[in-house]
Amino acid sequence: MTPGEGIAAAADGTGRGCVRFRILGPLTVQSAGREVSLGGPKQRALLAYLILHPGRIVSRDALVDALWGEVPPASAEHAVQVYVSNLRKVIEPPIESRTGGYLFATEDGDVDAWVFERLSQQGRRMLAAGEADAAARTLRDALRLWRDRPLADLSEFDFARSEAARLEELHLATLEDRIEADLALGRHTDVAAELHELTASHPFREGLRRQLMLALYRTGRQTEALDSYREWRRTMLDELGLEPGPQARELEAAILRQDPGLDIEPPELRARRHLPGRATALIGRRTEIERATELVRGGARLVTLTGPGGVGKTRIALQAAHELAASFPDGVFFVPLASLRDTDLVPSAIASTIGLQEAADSPLAESLRAHLRHRSALLVLDNFEHVDEAALIVADLLASAARLAILVTSRTRLDVYGEHEYGIPPMSDAEAVALFEARFAAVDRGKSMAAWDVAAVRDLCRHLDGLPLAIEFAAARARELSPTEMLGTLPARLALESRGPRDLPARQRTLSATVGWSLELLDEEHRRLFERMGVVAGGCDRAAAEEIFGVSRDALASLVDANLLMRDPVTDRYSMLQTVREVANDRLEETGEADVVRRQHAEYFAAMAAEGDRALRGGGDQAAWLEKLSADHDNFRVALHWSSEHAPELALSIAAELAGFWAVRGHLTEGRMLLGSVLAAPSSSPRARGKALVGCGVIARIQGDLDSALTMFEESLRIHRELEDPSATVRSAQNLAYVESSLGDLGRAQELYEEGLAIARTAGNRRDMLVIANGLADLAIRQREYERALRHAEEAYELSREANDRESLAVSAFNQAHAALGLERYEDAVLKIGLGLRGAQELGDLGWAVTGLEALAAVLTVNGFSRQAARFLGLADALRNDLGVTLEFFDRVLRERTVESLRRNLDERELEAAFAEGRLVEQEQVFAETIAAVEALAGGRKTYP
Repeated sequence: MTPGEGIAAAADGTGRGCVRFRILGPLTVQSAGREVSLGGPKQRALLAYLILHPGRIVSRDALVDALWGEVPPASAEHAVQVYVSNLRKVIEPPIESRTGGYLFATEDGDVDAWVFERLSQQGRRMLAAGEADAAARTLRDALRLWRDRPLADLSEFDFARSEAARLEELHLATLEDRIEADLALGRHTDVAAELHELTASHPFREGLRRQLMLALYRTGRQTEALDSYREWRRTMLDELGLEPGPQARELEAAILRQDPGLDIEPPELRARRHLPGRATALIGRRTEIERATELVRGGARLVTLTGPGGVGKTRIALQAAHELAASFPDGVFFVPLASLRDTDLVPSAIASTIGLQEAADSPLAESLRAHLRHRSALLVLDNFEHVDEAALIVADLLASAARLAILVTSRTRLDVYGEHEYGIPPMSDAEAVALFEARFAAVDRGKSMAAWDVAAVRDLCRHLDGLPLAIEFAAARARELSPTEMLGTLPARLALESRGPRDLPARQRTLSATVGWSLELLDEEHRRLFERMGVVAGGCDRAAAEEIFGVSRDALASLVDANLLMRDPVTDRYSMLQTVREVANDRLEETGEADVVRRQHAEYFAAMAAEGDRALRGGGDQAAWLEKLSADHDNFRVALHWSSEHAPELALSIAAELAGFWAVRGHLTEGRMLLGSVLAAPSSSPRARGKALVGCGVIARIQGDLDSALTMFEESLRIHRELEDPSATVRSAQNLAYVESSLGDLGRAQELYEEGLAIARTAGNRRDMLVIANGLADLAIRQREYERALRHAEEAYELSREANDRESLAVSAFNQAHAALGLERYEDAVLKIGLGLRGAQELGDLGWAVTGLEALAAVLTVNGFSRQAARFLGLADALRNDLGVTLEFFDRVLRERTVESLRRNLDERELEAAFAEGRLVEQEQVFAETIAAVEALAGGRKTYP
């Protein structure tokens, strides 16, 4: 019997313990191996409630609420005492009387659900550690405890339904983990049949579908695997209006290309790797690793990873080599070159690494060629810049060994025939923060990063240019200085002390400035381009660089070759490390041309902002333009900063055109501050001022500052009426009406909506008509006229589809959802919430995600998922605080109702714990979590995913 089986046997009531409680099915209690009679439903429910609150005192009031709800009989408290007395007669000694209530006191192994959770967690940890066999056994032990729906005999009680839903979700997750372990052990055929049944029972659960696809693929049924995905995708689209998640899409693509990574790694594959161990886990860098491996698998025999010191070239090369082992039967080998000072020693270093002994009667270079001639192997030559004259040795080996591939790390390319260069970029913000946290935890286990300001860590990592080595050095200093303190001590250009792990090569103990040296190698034209590119913030695409600076692609390529610019081959964007950019700006100031160049930059991005605003208002691909504007957000900031001081009218125009982008993407505080600043300056353009007032008013309204919004919309309406601009007048009237209704003047709001509708109809402007239709839907919701609200929202939805206006689609979908909730049509509400969330996800608009969270919490509560509802409310609070937005009218109505219901279903401690858990969810997970909830609810499931 395994340890897990022993624990499971005890929990199942077959062990020698005194009393065993089983809730993974109907509630049963066994004492000395015999089942105990527990009495009627309420007495059984009281015991179940105590079991679900172990180690804490449960008040009599809480028990009364759990058993009778809002209207208990006068005898309820006495009945509780009787039930407790009866239970004590048949089970002892778990129910203890304490001041104010009762305490259920028993050992961990005495309740099957507790054992189930513990075994499930153990199995998950084993699986994560690569111990698939042990994980499979442990998870099977856990699953054996499952008898039926938890507390199936007590489904009339809200608390029992809620706990049953939680445990059923855990059961599914445990089942998925066990299947994952079986897949890792090669049991594909066995689990494929099981997964067919499971996916039929849980058609919207993506994890099970991915496992089925993988099992089918590994049993040689690639076509069936793809058919399974496509059939599931059609079901998702038809029934939920949703696409599969990114992991499922990635798996489909991997199956189509027959990615070797989908196969199980046999022991002989592990033996091929002659690579150094990794002292620390690699954080992030998935994109870079995949690009390097793709180049080699695609036939590139010489791939050079280039980039500045400390960017992580070596770690990426090692991981790529690890993953490429399957492609090289004769092994992958790591050859460190940093310590070499003589080019002639390179063949010796390679020979030593691959285990080739030097022959007395043959030159080593010849022995190497002979040894590698017919071998399929990969060499990783690390830090090649130290021996760059050895490039001819590399070329010679490749020419003589047709199945040999070489992966090089160097600050510069080798410049030999057939070379494929891949420049390694700095870490993303998320990766950099994760690296800092991981390395800090490694150097000081006694401290937690949770007490620090994550924004400060992110800013610090940005100051460190996202260079992994610099971040690791900073993390080592975190024992002495907080991230905020480090930011205060960093000079304008980073100069870290020569500190770090002792086993790092001496050259990596400091990050030396190499910009000046690099510039000396450039001609005058390229130096001027370098100086001008310094005005670009966050990078720009080639078209922008060519138009602003009048340069050729070849000139940009020269700076890229010198590592003074970085180029993203996918987006064709060029950027500088911050430290390099500061040097460029300083040099530009010295030329006396700074203002001329900065004006060119500002005018270019003003034109882009105007084009983007037209697209966001329904004149183009909204999602694509949101991404484009986001990519150049730093450039807009720089352009606004310069033009506010040197060209105020240009600044007003830029800010006015960006207002919609700021509102949709949640840049509320920044947007309002910048709009307020340009509006405070004198202006000779009433049209630009009117537009800026509308944008600033919208942001103020989202933030809950209705008085300021009212003032701004009134002024904008006056300006647009005077200009006789129909569409602008409609927008001002609609926004002013919304604020008036929020302030309680529904009559004034109705007048303004009617004015806007009349103007839109006269002009025949259907886009303006849809804006008014959404406004009228909102007004009807406030008036509790939900049927009328639904009609207006449906009209707006159809007009939005006609215009392909994604933002208005989301607005009208949520208006329909709110109307359906008001009518208690919860199934309809879920579908509309899903449509709204999908639209918000496409736009990246977290503000609408808040609305979706509030609505979902209401539906979850009605369906008995109290804990998850509370968790979503906590997440909504956190998002609202992060974005600086307030509760809208119907969100507030829903929240009050939901919280009232939750307080009946959860005690204060449970409620606060769920709120707190929701507040910890990362923003990146918001749409995944909410859409998963929609899938569960729309699928009519009894469990929550």
